Amino acid sequence: MTFFGILRDSSFGLLLIGFSLLNVFYGLRIASTVRQRWAEFQREPLQPWQKNIIDRAAFFLGVPLGVFVHELAHALLIWFFGGRVVDFGYAFYFGYVAPDRGFPATEQWLISLAGTIGSLAYGVVMWLIFRRIPLSSYRYFAMRILRVHLSYSLIFYPLFTLFTFIGDWRIIYDFGSTPILSGITLIVHVGILALFWWTDRQGYFEMPGFNIAAEQEKYRELQQTAVLNPGEAKIQLQLINTY
Repeated sequence: MTFFGILRDSSFGLLLIGFSLLNVFYGLRIASTVRQRWAEFQREPLQPWQKNIIDRAAFFLGVPLGVFVHELAHALLIWFFGGRVVDFGYAFYFGYVAPDRGFPATEQWLISLAGTIGSLAYGVVMWLIFRRIPLSSYRYFAMRILRVHLSYSLIFYPLFTLFTFIGDWRIIYDFGSTPILSGITLIVHVGILALFWWTDRQGYFEMPGFNIAAEQEKYRELQQTAVLNPGEAKIQLQLINTY
């Protein structure tokens, strides 16, 4: 039975398909909004409504291609190790690749890790492409799509695997089969998450949304004030509005 045949015959599979179709619907609506207001997206400085739409576009329009790259990376490693892909499932926000045979533990670990590396590489490449465009809307999109893929690949997908026992991370963190590789991955994973948390706290992923350097500095000062005064509701609301 094919991947989509299995999905049709399971409640969880139908839920995933419904989730994906709903996201596709929202993605098409966002794409239509961007097309209709394209000229307004070119205006400076970046307005809150622009940032709101870009935030949603980074997920609903950016993730589907990232998922395809993720699954393609799996397939490339399967071919590299001499296997064949007998089933390739792609449904915009999730996918699946089935090889024709099993692989030794190290090769299976590399095949599983390749998907996450592919997703992260896609996010970095998109960031490198759009960040070079002078307009703030493009640079903001570059940072947000990178943030989405860091979150999606290193937080939400591992948690999804943890609670459903489905996904690459059950193999990546199979300490019984690949203790050294899994241990190294855990160290790198935690390190990247710590760096991600720090850069996110510093507002790095929001910086293109500010028009001039003075506004960036004002944002940093407000953020520091909010950290020092966690009980001050007015300051916290100012920070939320700035986001």
